[in-house]
Amino acid sequence: GTTVEIPTLKDSKQLTIPPCTQSHTKLRLKGVGIPYNQGKKTGDQLVRIIVKYPKKLTDQQLELVHKLKDSGL
Repeated sequence: GTTVEIPTLKDSKQLTIPPCTQSHTKLRLKGVGIPYNQGKKTGDQLVRIIVKYPKKLTDQQLELVHKLKDSGL
């Protein structure tokens, strides 16, 4: 997991992404979306998580991946 800064309509907010979050998961920032009901209420902002994988790994990185696989992860 990690924490990232997400731009909103007014400012930016910190969003905590839980460990092992899958790509294309949608997370919600409550109350920072588009105003509605004549501006009395504010909707939520959805954030889609896109996981980027490296196209190439070094030998050391590949060895670490194999160790993770062998450990059952």
